[in-house]
Amino acid sequence: MAKDVTVEERNKILAMVVDGTSYRKIALKMGRDRDTISRVCKPGFKTRSQKECAGCLKILPRSLFPVKNNKRSNLCKICLEKSERLYYEEHKDEILVAEKERKRERAIRDKEIAIHSVECTDRARAIKGGAWVGPLKTGYRERIQKEQNNLCYYCGCDLSKSGTNLEHKTPLSRGGKHSMDNMVISCPSCNRSKHSKTEEEYASEVNAGDVDAIYLEIKDIIKDMNDDELYEYVRVNYVDI
Repeated sequence: MAKDVTVEERNKILAMVVDGTSYRKIALKMGRDRDTISRVCKPGFKTRSQKECAGCLKILPRSLFPVKNNKRSNLCKICLEKSERLYYEEHKDEILVAEKERKRERAIRDKEIAIHSVECTDRARAIKGGAWVGPLKTGYRERIQKEQNNLCYYCGCDLSKSGTNLEHKTPLSRGGKHSMDNMVISCPSCNRSKHSKTEEEYASEVNAGDVDAIYLEIKDIIKDMNDDELYEYVRVNYVDI
């Protein structure tokens, strides 16, 4: 079969044709029949290892035709690059919009995956600690933080600057539930300070610290005051206490 002729054999056949050798003599010398030699010498003939480019119409080795999506392209590498550049120039705006949308969707998907991963970790930690785990929808951390106006539940600092930690009012280690009514978002500092205390115990500790701080602040001011002056000073400056 003519298709079985290699590139080297075809080049030899064409060289002999140019030298004026007849098809019959070439067939005898190459061990092929005359019809095969005739077909090999026709314009546009290509062997199994060759392919005709749909762009430049050249017959080239198949290795010069890129494979895309498990299918060999009908364009050679050079023509394919030209075609892709031309397509990009003609549809540049559409391509950029589509790429921007893909990046936006990828960012949303990555964020959802990250949230799901963190919440799965929270749930696994609660289950490992033997806590009761309530039905929770994905994104509960964000919902709680939004309800708190992005402020720490305990100290009121800006969570966007301090960072966030999921906090259980009643710790899991002390029988607290992993449910919406027992969860708040706190800053890392409050989370570390509270540790295994209940909400009431931590509030008492913080309030005691506030009283100590107030005393240190005013002790020099009030040392020479009588009872009436002291009462009036406290009422004016610390009416909330």
